[in-house]
Order: sequence, then C-alpha cells, then structure tokens
Amino acid sequence: MTALAILTLLGCFKPYDELPVLDFAEVPFDNGLVDSADARVRTFSTGLPCPDGSRARFHLVYRADVTEPVPVAVVLHSGAFDYVLNPEAPPDDPIHGATWRAESRLRQDWADEMVWDTLGMYPEPVEPAEDNQGALPAALVDAGVAQLHPGNCWGDLWHNEEGYQDNDFAYENMARNGRTFAWWMIRILFEEGFAETQGIALPITPSGELFLAGLGEGGRGVVELLTHDGMPPVTGVLLDSSPDLLSPYLDPIAELTYEAEGIRRLWPREQDRAEIDDWSLLALLQAHEATMASPPAKAGTGADTGSPDPADTGSPDSGDTGGGGDGGFGDGGFGDGGFGDSGEDTAATEAETGGLDDLAAHDLPTRIVYVWSQGDPRQPQASTAPTAAALEGTDSAWVIDTRARGHVFTNADVASARTLVDFLLTGERGELAWQSDSGTEGPDGLSRLPECAP
Repeated sequence: MTALAILTLLGCFKPYDELPVLDFAEVPFDNGLVDSADARVRTFSTGLPCPDGSRARFHLVYRADVTEPVPVAVVLHSGAFDYVLNPEAPPDDPIHGATWRAESRLRQDWADEMVWDTLGMYPEPVEPAEDNQGALPAALVDAGVAQLHPGNCWGDLWHNEEGYQDNDFAYENMARNGRTFAWWMIRILFEEGFAETQGIALPITPSGELFLAGLGEGGRGVVELLTHDGMPPVTGVLLDSSPDLLSPYLDPIAELTYEAEGIRRLWPREQDRAEIDDWSLLALLQAHEATMASPPAKAGTGADTGSPDPADTGSPDSGDTGGGGDGGFGDGGFGDGGFGDSGEDTAATEAETGGLDDLAAHDLPTRIVYVWSQGDPRQPQASTAPTAAALEGTDSAWVIDTRARGHVFTNADVASARTLVDFLLTGERGELAWQSDSGTEGPDGLSRLPECAP
C-alpha cells in the first residue's frame, strides 16, 4: 500500500465521531477554596459590543443542587481602566492603536481573563499587584449567594452608559458601556423579558435579595449602580480598595498625567469633571447624612497630605512612557499622596449644570463593607480615606483599614471573606485576620504599617 493510500484512509478514519462534543460554557467552580460540591460557572454572551467588535460576556456562579430562589450578588472586577493613547494616529504611525496599558484592556478576552482571575481560576495573575485567589466568590457561593460577574471590556471605570453618561465619542471613535453592562446584570435579574431578548435563560431564580461587590476599580461600578435610576433595593455592598474620590487624580499637584487623561475621556464635559466627586459613595452618604454619626467633610476636600513623588507615578517626568504599565490606576508609590482645593470655585459656579442631581433620591444599602488600606500603593490615600472616615462609627457599615501594603484584600483570604459575607447577610461581625495588630506582619502574611501611622 502506498503512503498516499495510507494517508487517505487515515483521513477518512474518525474515531472520535461518536464522542460527545465538550461544552466549556459551564465548568465546575473549583478553585481550591469552595466547599460546595456542585458549584458551577456558566458563561453567557450578550448583544452588547466591546470595542474590539466581540460580544460582551458575563459569568454566573451558582450551585446546581439548589432549586429554590436564591439571593444574588453582582460582582464587579478590578482593573477596568484603559484608553488608546492617540485615537487620531494614522495607521502608519508606530503609536497607532497603542493603549495606556502595555496590554490593551479594551478587549473581550482581557475582560474574560479578569473575571476568571477574580474567580481564582486563571493560571497566572491578570492584575500582578493583586492576589486573586477567588476567596470572595467562594465565600458567597458557599453562603448560598449566586453571582453575576460581568466582564468590562471598555476600560471606563464602569462609568459610561451610551446615551446617558457618554465618553468622548467624537475623539475616541468608540462607545464605552461599562455602566450599561453592569446595569444589564440588574435587568437580566429583575426586568421581565429582558433576559429573553438576549437569548439568556438563567438556571437560577432570584429571591429578590440583592448584593453588590466591587474589587478595586469595580467599587466605582457599585456606586454607579447605586445611583442608577430604577435601582432595586440593595441589602449589602462590599467595596475593597475602591478609588472612591477621583478629584485627587485630576489635581495637577499629584502629577498623575496619564490617569487624568483617561478620566477626561470618560467625563468629557468640563462641568462634570468639576463635580466629579458626585460619583462617589461619599457623596451619596452626604445626601443621607441623617444616617451618619456626624456630618462628613465635603467630598473632595480631604486634608492635603503632600504631593506624591513624580518618579513613582508614571507621569511623563518619571520616564515611564507606559504611564503605570500593567498596574491599576498606575502602580507608582503614591499611597500617601494628597490634593489641594484647586477648582473649588469652578465647581461652585458650574454646579447647576454638572454632576449628579438629587442624590438623596437614591437609597443607601442596608449594610456596607468598606475595605481600604493606608498603605495601598496603587492609589492616593485621599481617594479612600475621607469615605472611610465618614463611614466609621455607623452601625450599618463595617470599615476595615488593613494597614497592609497591598491592594484588594478580600479575594485572597477566604476566612476573612466568609466573615465579611456573613456580615452582609446577617449584620453579625466576626473576627478578621486583618485585625491582628501584633508586629509588622499579620497572619495573612501581608506587611503592616506601624501603629503610629496617621
């Protein structure tokens, strides 16, 4: 028999024809931390386009052995901040299509990878500055809480909603829809008929009890949902390492040039940037200050703790042409950076046309977990500390300053994640590993700031 004849026969021989086709749309949720035997992750595509032309996707975490209605959490991942450096660069320009991030985050596959990283099921870190073991999703599913994890492929801090909160479309030549997609999660859960229009049939029945969780920049998406018209009541929210106030990034003293440029793309109207701290948990708290132990400071007017070192911020003067490379808002060491009150007069004169109106019309959640750190190297302390101070001492909020030199903590330690999830569900406060103040290293292995730290 000739070699050609043998190859022809082999080409016709198909020993796997009778085997079932493997379906990777649903896989076991097994990251080593999950106790539930039948926890699953199912992937859904939607009709909302990403900038790369792909369809945006979300992932459902649920227990297949549970048939009764279940509470649901919408979990928003970190790192959703990126932009094309020069959208007007011609195709023959070396910078054509180049993004602020070394690897573009304006892609469906990046968003998918970030969700899998959040679940603790990606083989290598997508956000190198974070330790995503999937502790929070594991704690939620073991507590009986199903989860929707939308993938943000728009790099917009979960802020933009086409037709309502538009980015600078004329300059960028693309629409951003991070807020739109986060809102779609609510619509899929609670709006009759909407899931069907997307060809989606969830294998769960929502009980009506709703939770929101935001890791890193995902915490901004939590606030975007809380201030969205038509938002149903929320039982509890968790924000971990969220840059709540954005005015520090716009302050020229901070020299966060690349971050400021990205924010200007997302808030193209000058009058909105003048009131940018309206889009914050602190502003929402101020609108409900009757629930506070004492009135908080005006959003965006925290104490000036000194400008950061330009050498560590990814600014042009630092020689880092990547503007922060693969880090979060930039991975420079500006954890103790502050900001002044520049622009306050402008904000006052434009308040009638910029910012958000009638924040008090939006309800606060029943319970709030706010995790932050004085030692977070990824963001100015002035973006987180004022909100922490406003929440301190309130019965409905649990504020944790880990004092660790790190970023995003609840997704690495499953014991602490279970404690925080229990608080969201019941209001009961347990003991956290982070609360150990002996020495400079806690039981989770994270280095601590000394007790005398401001």
